[in-house]
Amino acid sequence: MALNKKQIEEAGIASLKQYLLDSPYIDSDLPSNDKTPSFDGSLTIYTTPGLKKKNMKGIAAIQIKSTTNKSILKNRKFPVEVADLNNYFHQSGVIFFVIYVNPNNIRQTKIYYKDMLLFDIKEALKGKEAQQSIKLEFEKIDENVSDFRLVLENFLYHQDFQSKFSLQHVQEKEPTNFVMKWIGEKGNQMKYMQKHSMFLYTVDGNLPIPVKRIKPEELQFFTKTEEESVVLNTKNSIKFSGKKTIINNSIIEILFGQYNENYLEVNTDNRTVQFRTNLKGDIDNILNCLIFMDDLNKNGSLYIDGHDLSSIEATNSEASGSFGSYEEALNFFKDLKTILSDNHIPLNINFFELPDKDIQQLNDLVNNYIFPGEDRLMKYEFAGYILPILTVNKNVMNIFDDNIVN
Repeated sequence: MALNKKQIEEAGIASLKQYLLDSPYIDSDLPSNDKTPSFDGSLTIYTTPGLKKKNMKGIAAIQIKSTTNKSILKNRKFPVEVADLNNYFHQSGVIFFVIYVNPNNIRQTKIYYKDMLLFDIKEALKGKEAQQSIKLEFEKIDENVSDFRLVLENFLYHQDFQSKFSLQHVQEKEPTNFVMKWIGEKGNQMKYMQKHSMFLYTVDGNLPIPVKRIKPEELQFFTKTEEESVVLNTKNSIKFSGKKTIINNSIIEILFGQYNENYLEVNTDNRTVQFRTNLKGDIDNILNCLIFMDDLNKNGSLYIDGHDLSSIEATNSEASGSFGSYEEALNFFKDLKTILSDNHIPLNINFFELPDKDIQQLNDLVNNYIFPGEDRLMKYEFAGYILPILTVNKNVMNIFDDNIVN
């Protein structure tokens, strides 16, 4: 026997009522044969069990559509009338339920929902305002009603942030700062985040403006240990102190160096290591970082807390700065250290903090030693030092050197 429209509707409402009865925090008002335009009752949420009015948290307007059409089972899509969407927008949103009723057994139902806030409705209507209806995608309801209760609480939570004014607000500049807001179960807020979509907001002054609803599949979840002290070195480098964290039990991240300028990532799954450095500090500190990198690249040499990881392959090691490669930087600073030491100039020069003209002077100084030109007397000024250099017959020397004076 075919079901009539009223039977289908009542079967759907009955199944939703039965589902919600398992939560002592939710009171449902789902009248049968409701003739209210666009809405079919409401759900009242309470902060504690017992449904006492002093503990009422809020009321969510709802719409229920019962159907025997199996298409909702296949693609979770259902047409919603544009006129209804406009009404939901004017009433600050709706929880829309689509309930599949098995025509052969009306007690077999499947419940789908879509929590539609102002941002969702505006996005759904964009460019489709002239249509009669719009097919929207729905979610299967949570198996446990206590999990679905968080969906309702988040709906009420975001209603406070999403106003018609915030949606119409136009920023003068492209937003750069974003914040994700959601309510989760105390002690396990990630649980909600892994199963349900959330809103990303930008903030203009004190006004939160919704910019995107993010689905769980668009996020990457990882575990991260607390920081631990660690010592690492290579065969030819000094020992560095740093801080280690482990991500997803397989990626070791270490920040180390005098200025935390070095970053090391060891992936124990694919047995690779990546190293980056910002090259800060004095000449010796810069050289120490470059020697570490050189050993890592050429010899595969690496020790972490004394454990030999030499079998791990180094990839994507790079140094920042004005050099074409780390080898070029290493050779330059080796030569610079030798020149400065031979001329009794301290090595406590913070090379990358010098003004451009001083850096150019040091570049010219090194080039003059490596590629002596014509006979001449040159004066190099950098970091408060003056170094007079004489070139004679391809010999480069400091005119104040004791051997030259004698």
